[in-house]
Amino acid sequence: MGAAYELHGSEAFWLGFAGAMAALIAGAISTFRADGEPEERRIVGSLRAILDVAIFALVYLGLLAFLRDAQPVVGVLLFLVAGGCALALARLRVRDADELREQAQGQRRRPVAR
Repeated sequence: MGAAYELHGSEAFWLGFAGAMAALIAGAISTFRADGEPEERRIVGSLRAILDVAIFALVYLGLLAFLRDAQPVVGVLLFLVAGGCALALARLRVRDADELREQAQGQRRRPVAR
């Protein structure tokens, strides 16, 4: 907690930047060896990377607002938004080929409502 008081200017930025890049890489590589279509893996990997960076940035900025800037309301709001991003991240998964095939067949069979 004491270290948060010491973070100002470029130090806070570069620490946040390094953490965001680590989150980006972790999200991007999370689907490399997953079962499923390559295009599906790329899409889910990209979404995971974006959400990972958003979660990290929101938590980091929330901690800085809460601890360094003495703005508890802003900090808690940023934590809540990060929680929403974490829920969205938990729902993302790579669908396997059978699921994609079933979904495509289901869309073709549906009658068009007029």
